[in-house]
Parts: sequence; structure tokens; C-alpha cells
Amino acid sequence: MERNKSMVDWANIGIDTGRFTLHEDGQITWQENKTNPLPGDAVALIVKGDDILSPQVTLIETHGLDDNQQKHAMSMIGDWLQGHLKTVLAPLYNLLDNSEYALEGVAKDIGECLYNNLGVVHRSEIEKFVPELTPELRVGIRKKRIKMGPILVFMPELVKPAAINLRALLSGLWNGEKLPMQRPADGRVSITIDPDAVHRNYYRSIGYPIFGNMAIRIDMLDRVITDIYDSSKDFKFQAQHKHMEWLGCGEEDLYAILGSMGFKKQHVEETAPTEEVVIAVPEEKTVTDGPSATEEAKVKVELATFFLKKGKISDRPKPKMAPKRDTKHVKKSHTKKTPRANNFSAKPKKNEIDEDSPFAILKQLKT
Repeated sequence: MERNKSMVDWANIGIDTGRFTLHEDGQITWQENKTNPLPGDAVALIVKGDDILSPQVTLIETHGLDDNQQKHAMSMIGDWLQGHLKTVLAPLYNLLDNSEYALEGVAKDIGECLYNNLGVVHRSEIEKFVPELTPELRVGIRKKRIKMGPILVFMPELVKPAAINLRALLSGLWNGEKLPMQRPADGRVSITIDPDAVHRNYYRSIGYPIFGNMAIRIDMLDRVITDIYDSSKDFKFQAQHKHMEWLGCGEEDLYAILGSMGFKKQHVEETAPTEEVVIAVPEEKTVTDGPSATEEAKVKVELATFFLKKGKISDRPKPKMAPKRDTKHVKKSHTKKTPRANNFSAKPKKNEIDEDSPFAILKQLKT
């Protein structure tokens, strides 16, 4: 997209006097009037830097600027760019901060891995760190909003469209791709793609990992995985129609997605072709404005059953529950017993009366 490249009055450019905008093709524009919806003049381009989250800028037009003015302009735009990145991708930058909630030990290694991969990694890439995660280190993981899923590790706060679009730009820039990058439209849950003709790591880095022949938004994918593990029984689970609704796909696509996750479909011996289950509407419950009494209401057919993949949905150790006391054969009492207190008295015992006391003399007289 070609934008106006007219001469800019650099002396009057400043963050407080106008508006910079980073576009998906890598151009940075300057709009002097903040209330003007138009992008303004193209002043710089974003270029590859030392790491994926540290891009640099280069000026588009340097006519009439000396070296000092060019350095000042690049420094000013560069500072704005870093501020923009740290605002949109704040959860990602927080992984490496040195505050009181800084990650330590292997938790810091997991944070660095997420940082270098724009907030999404496959579980296998950090699995070696998991056995060393102590309860104290897991506290830091939770405070950084890191989701340790059984298949993917990601940051749910980066699912917003602005974060997805910016990560697409940074990923394409870092890997030398032509901008703008192809990506799902804002708000899309999934898109159908050719898995052999796209960069799988790219789609995963922007929060749309590829399973089957679909790129699926990671928060909805995690919702399905969580439901699978929660509803599984005897290491098996049944695919649900709600899974198709959550992923925005059909039955065959759902089976392909589950298969690519490592879940194996249970094969049932075929005897005779099964017909779709139907239920006749009772005559007494007919509705004048609805279907006639002779119409039949179709019921959703049951979906296939899959074997659960080896693994677990959460790494958080479950608290050990105290064994329940068997009160089945314990006789209940209606009176509440109070514990006997250990009372101590200074009085002598009954058989330990002092011989010189009046009580001892009376006892002798009685005898």
C-alpha cells in the first residue's frame, strides 16, 4: 500500500504533537493531526533487528536532513516503536522483567523460550524443565499468565487481534518474508489451509497452530483439549458436537484435528449400515405454527470415540486428600461428650489423711 511520501517538517514532529502508526506492511506513518483518521505521511520502515522483538527503523526520506537530524529522527521513531511493542505485547515483555515477580530457575528458562517464540511453544520444547518446577517456581508461572497445556504452552492474553497482527508482522520480518503476512481475519476462530504449503511455525507463533488441515485460534483449541481431558474415562473420550462448534469445523475436520493431536480413533466392527436416529413427535404435543404431527425430529448422531493421548492436562500437582473415616459402623450418640479435663487438687487423697489432724484423732476414737 503506497502512502504519501511528501516532505515532513521534522522539527515539529513529536509523540505529543501528532500520531505515529505502524502498518502491517512495515511502514510507519506520521499524522500531525491526532483526530484525523487518515494515516498521514510515510516516514519510516521497520527492519530486522538483533532479535525478533527488537526491530529497527530506517527513514524513507532523508532529503534535507544532515547526519545529526537523521540520527535524532531515527532515535525518536525507534523509541516510539519500542513503546508501541511493549504496550501491545506487554505480557510477552513481562516474562523477562526483573521485578519482585521475576521468574527464576527453570521457570525463567520456560519464559525465555516463550519470549523467543512470541508466546507459543510446543509442550515438547519445554518438557525437560517440567520435572524441576517446584511449587515456588510454579507460582511465578501462574503470575505470568502462562498456560501449561498438555500439547501447547501459551499466553492467553496474547489472543487479542492487535497482538496477533503485530506478531504476524514481527514473525514475517524476522524470517525475511514479504510483508504483509497472510493471517486469519480479526475474530476468526479457524481457517482452512493447506498444511503442506504454509509455514507451521509461523501460524503457531501468531496463536493459530495447525492441526489437521486447519489453523485454529489457540484459546478455542485449548478449550477443546481441556474438555477432552475433563470428560475422559478409562483413557477414552467421545468427540462431541460442541467441539465442532467451538472449532468452527465439520465432523471429518474434527476427526483430522484430533488425529493430528495424537488421539487414536477407536475402530468399531461394522455389521450393518446404521441409520440416523429419529424420534416421532407425539400427536398431543403438536404446535399449530410449527411442524406437523407426522414430522420426525432428527437427533444428532453419536460421534466417534478416541483413545486418550498419554499425558495430562495440567502440571499442577493435585493436593493429597486425607482418607475418609469409615463412619458406617460407628454408633452415633445423641449426647455430646465433653473431654475430661485433667484437674489437679491440693487436697490430700482419701487414704492419705495426716495422722496429726483432727480427722485422724476422731477416726481413732471411733475405732
